[in-house]
Amino acid sequence: MKYLCFPYGSYNLDTFNIMHQERIDFGLTTNLGSARIDKNLYSRFCLKRWDTETLMELPLQAKVGM
Repeated sequence: MKYLCFPYGSYNLDTFNIMHQERIDFGLTTNLGSARIDKNLYSRFCLKRWDTETLMELPLQAKVGM
């Protein structure tokens, strides 16, 4: 499985086209939230993620509902 992380959150359509050509499976952004893949071809290239600092700050109810 091949993946790419965007440590500074910068990406665009050119980035997605290159990822597709290079057969990258998915990409992680700096956007916080639950990852969702939809019918959009490129949705798997800009997945949201939870970081450990933010996750620790969430109330228990929010963690259970993830």
